[in-house]
Amino acid sequence: MTAARRTRLDDPPEGDRQSVPAGNGQATGRIAVLTALVANVAIALAKAAAAAVTGSSAMLAEAIHSVADSVNEVLLLVGARRASRPADLRHPFGHTRYRFLYAFVVSLAVFWIGGVLSVIEGISHLLVGEAASADVVAAIRDAVGRTEGIDGIRDLRTIHIGPEDLVVAASVWVDPRSSATEISRSIDEAAGRVRDVVPFRTIVTIEPRVRDAEPESETCDPAG
Repeated sequence: MTAARRTRLDDPPEGDRQSVPAGNGQATGRIAVLTALVANVAIALAKAAAAAVTGSSAMLAEAIHSVADSVNEVLLLVGARRASRPADLRHPFGHTRYRFLYAFVVSLAVFWIGGVLSVIEGISHLLVGEAASADVVAAIRDAVGRTEGIDGIRDLRTIHIGPEDLVVAASVWVDPRSSATEISRSIDEAAGRVRDVVPFRTIVTIEPRVRDAEPESETCDPAG
């Protein structure tokens, strides 16, 4: 056997010549996922607070998206933890496949959660430009009709300008003998009653109207 041949046989395997810690890549990936998880939880809380203050359905949807992202990152962490377990009798080649299984679950979650939220947002936006439902209109009529100083409703119209925003425009009959102050007080009370019964952010416009005076009937003068 030549010296060159002996040298090649005596050389250590290439993996021994360049030893790289096996756990470094996993640790780096875990740190990245944890960082993203903390950031998404903070973002979700901020968006939820903004949605609570402003009542914005779009901001609420964004908060739900961030929560979904956080759940996905938790699943990735669980998958990485299970994949790092050593081999055993039932899994002689280790548990690495769990990493791919949980990644697949995350992809399904992203698809389904995103799809469901998109459908909900789409259905909500279909309301824009439409009148309020019959039960909401009935509640508005009842609220206005029970207001002191208002004798009836001449006209009532509603329109959605957003999923959670409604415009109410009404004209009502008032007693012509009432003072301007009394009429104004009645209209303000009616508007407040409407906002109390409508489950949306509501813009209310109420216009007072006076019925035309009925012509006095002609009477015959008995003396004539």
